[in-house]
Amino acid sequence: MNNNESLFKKAKEYIANLRSTKLEEKTEHSNRTHLENLLNDFNKINQNSSIAIQHEPRRSKEGFGSPDYVVINNINNGIIGCVEVKKVEQNLNETLKSSQIGKYKNITRNILLTNYIEFIWIKDREVKLREVLLTKEELNSKNIKLDRNKLTKVINILDEFFNSHFEKIKSVKILATLLASKTRSLKEEIESNLKVNEEKLDLNIDEEKLGELNTLVSTCRILKESVYSNDFSISEFSDSIAQTITYGLFIARLNNKSNTEIDFSNIESFIPTNFSLIQNIIKLIKDIHKDSEFDCLKWILESIISIVNNIDTELIFNEFSFTSNKENSKDPYLYFYEDFLAKYDANLRKAKGVYYTPSSIVNFIVSSLNEILKGEFNLDKGFANKDKVTVLDFATGTGTFLLEVIRTIILKEIPKESGRQKDYINLHILKNLYGFEYLMAPYAVAHLKLSQYLKEICEVDFSSKDSRLKVYLTNTIDFKKQVDQKYLPLAFLKDITKETKEANKIKESKILVILGNPPYNAGSKNNNKYILDLIKKYKEIKNEPLNEKTISSLNDDYVKFIRFAENNIEDSNEGLIGIITNNGYLDNVTFRGMRFHLLNTFDEIYILNLHGDSRKKEKTDDGSSDQNVFDIQTGVAISIFIKHKNESKKNKLANVYYSSIKGKRKEKYEFLDNNNIFTTNFKKLEYKEPNYFFVKKDLNVENIYSEGISLKNIFIEFSIGASTAKDNIAIDYTKKELLDKLKNLVNLSEQDARNKYGIEKDTENWNLTKVQEFLKSTNIDPSYVKQITYKPFDNRFIYYSKSKGIVARPIYKTMKHILEVKDNIGIITTRLLSTSSFCHALIASVIVNRDCICSKSYFFPLYIKEDRGAFESIKKKNFNTTFKDFIKNKYSKEFTPEEILGYIYSILYSNIYRTRFIEFLKIDFPKIIFVDNVDTFLKLSKLGTKLINSHLLKDNLKLNNSIGNHTGDYNRIVEKITYKEDTKELYYNSTCCFTNVAKEVYEYEIGSYQVLKSYLKYRKGKELIINENEDEIEHLEKVIKVLSYTINVQKEIDEIIQNLKEFNE
Repeated sequence: MNNNESLFKKAKEYIANLRSTKLEEKTEHSNRTHLENLLNDFNKINQNSSIAIQHEPRRSKEGFGSPDYVVINNINNGIIGCVEVKKVEQNLNETLKSSQIGKYKNITRNILLTNYIEFIWIKDREVKLREVLLTKEELNSKNIKLDRNKLTKVINILDEFFNSHFEKIKSVKILATLLASKTRSLKEEIESNLKVNEEKLDLNIDEEKLGELNTLVSTCRILKESVYSNDFSISEFSDSIAQTITYGLFIARLNNKSNTEIDFSNIESFIPTNFSLIQNIIKLIKDIHKDSEFDCLKWILESIISIVNNIDTELIFNEFSFTSNKENSKDPYLYFYEDFLAKYDANLRKAKGVYYTPSSIVNFIVSSLNEILKGEFNLDKGFANKDKVTVLDFATGTGTFLLEVIRTIILKEIPKESGRQKDYINLHILKNLYGFEYLMAPYAVAHLKLSQYLKEICEVDFSSKDSRLKVYLTNTIDFKKQVDQKYLPLAFLKDITKETKEANKIKESKILVILGNPPYNAGSKNNNKYILDLIKKYKEIKNEPLNEKTISSLNDDYVKFIRFAENNIEDSNEGLIGIITNNGYLDNVTFRGMRFHLLNTFDEIYILNLHGDSRKKEKTDDGSSDQNVFDIQTGVAISIFIKHKNESKKNKLANVYYSSIKGKRKEKYEFLDNNNIFTTNFKKLEYKEPNYFFVKKDLNVENIYSEGISLKNIFIEFSIGASTAKDNIAIDYTKKELLDKLKNLVNLSEQDARNKYGIEKDTENWNLTKVQEFLKSTNIDPSYVKQITYKPFDNRFIYYSKSKGIVARPIYKTMKHILEVKDNIGIITTRLLSTSSFCHALIASVIVNRDCICSKSYFFPLYIKEDRGAFESIKKKNFNTTFKDFIKNKYSKEFTPEEILGYIYSILYSNIYRTRFIEFLKIDFPKIIFVDNVDTFLKLSKLGTKLINSHLLKDNLKLNNSIGNHTGDYNRIVEKITYKEDTKELYYNSTCCFTNVAKEVYEYEIGSYQVLKSYLKYRKGKELIINENEDEIEHLEKVIKVLSYTINVQKEIDEIIQNLKEFNE
């Protein structure tokens, strides 16, 4: 009997067995044995003796932790593919679209999907073949005739599935992509397991409640205790472990030079004994593989092993070579990790503030430090001076800076022909070079990369347990105590405790050179006592506090890393720091205490500002755009700090030398590749108190501007605007739309509300359950509805209350003055600019939105309500006593608050003022320069008052009625916004437009918003409102006229200011 006849016979038996179970009794599992028998018979008949079909018990509540069967090659234990089985009634078209199959596609390239009667073969994420063996009706009919043609096609599907072979992996990019998808799935499964045990992960839980801990829970607790903190989330841990497991398996494969493939029995032998933490991760993998609790993880681990076993060793090893791979020989491991991260989780490094440093930047910093050591510190051989030099990369990442330091030592300072390279490796590199890394995956890559480099270049033997690189898994800006808890696994505990102890010892040691690229993360979670105590020094000058309302920017991780490094150099009384960081600390006023402290600690400071802040839209001298050296928005700078031990070189306050580069990224890289600080054109800065700027400023302009008075010193009460955290819930275009939406929201279940309104997750100050409870308690009372200045000339409606309600931060302390003081108004502006121009001023007569003119809009009301007991209050000018005294002493005439506000507004709208003082307007609240002459004051005040009235859209304005008029049919839906410069027409759909709109009016900006375009853009797809209460077309017509009027008044203001000595001395 030939194979096909044998298979035909087995298929008939299979169908008979299926028919033996009544349809109403069939479940997803009831025919599984029959299917398994068919698959085994197929392989026996085809003599596929090396194939084993392994049943995978499900573990997750959702029922898709792992597929029903995993098909294994018994020769190499590699995964051939997986089989997913559904019940007979299941529509497989729906299954193909499911997240379950999507998940399996991420793990294996070869899938057989069946509901017993239909078979689908999926390879490389695509359906390749599918066939219905028989229909559900045929299965239940009395007389069934098997279609031989269909059976042949099903046999072909099984043949393709079982004999699916994959080409060897020949490219690092492909390897990174494949590993990334598997690692992502591994992370998800680890996370699912840990969520079941979430309570046991809390370090504060009573010991008697812990009970028995599984391997993952124990490991998580150890890492929380020794490296991270109690708020180290399940997601973060799952991510760390999944990535590290993958890298552990990859390290094993790289170290396996034999023809044998790695598996669970031999993997440990391929991890160097000196790499104890990865050894422990490998033990963790073996424990997971043995434990039935982790069945859903096993096949993913097996899939990763299959991938690393399937690499073309010659080609892949060549790509990872520091000498053979010409394209990426500088750092092949970095390129691999970048590719991996991009495919694994593109948002991860943004969330962590982790950006790996381009080699050009590393070269510049390391080269500069090496020359300083040789020249300024008189240390022969620079980094290679084994008697005096100790080096710490305090944010090691994948070890890029340490690799360059090692290269400098053994390639530049101690050449091979000296015959002493191995001596320097043992006595210096493995003894005096340190690295701290917080994330497990890059920590593993750093060890792998540095050890492979030393093996390849100098044939270093790392088989000895003592010959390890001094790169440690630790939080640089925290001191962790030794873990001593009996219930934790002793092997891992012992090694991590030793790692922590040695890292703490280095933190307290004298280090001569600290370098690196610390994380930039304004939302830092590093709030332990050690670093918070250190950072206090940055919040004062000469023992006096900064008196800032908010100093959250000083909480950024990069600031804390700088403080850690500075403190170490302070204690050592000499040393060097070479870093690349966010450049915000150079001229942000909030950082003046930090700058002052650095000036006191160091003798020389070199700043190379690389700019590149995309939000500031900086330009080069020829007008071309300035690019960042990283793929981030924030501008960056290289900083080198020098502290001399030699008294003759010491300065009371440091000399600061400044240089900057703007231009294309490639041009910046070329400069950095070919220079160091000794070949860069630095200019000595003339800094001055109170700000001690670390950037070049025009001192003459600064002297004029410093005569002005800051808005924060003019007004008593001011604050940032109100913030809802969920604008789409708390704010709407009309009162009716808002109330209808909230009535609907309050009657929905929590999940339905989340689905309908896109509420993915709650925030610290906004909780959906509490919001729904609050709305029920108010009975959706219309009296809570107030107007809010949402964007420039775009007032909307908000459901507002004194306490949080549905607004995350109502800022009632300030907003009450605009709500409860009749006819009150106030100025909106900002403190810090993220753009290169200042146009950040507006007037408001209602509640102000935090994002009104930019991401942080501040409101300064003209009057405030002052309570006098429980039932009495008075209306009071919101001016500081000091400021009132200043006005009284300066002018012979008494001005009304409205006249003073008009004057302030006129100055804020002067283009001369905005341009001349832009460098200072970028970094703090505007300072208002007051003229000496009373008449001049009043002239400017009247012009400012005209602007205030026009911006409040008052009725008695003398506007040009020939501009901005609407024309078109009755289609008021905002579709495509188009401005035609030749005809001066602003269209918002194909038939309707506003006429005679000058280009400067169309492009007019207030804050971060192009007024007209922004207004229409927010309403895209929506009909402009026209009813008895509101006419948005009339509103826009008036706004166009007001913007034109504003431009003309600004010219009048500048005609006065251009000749005033107060602005031009």
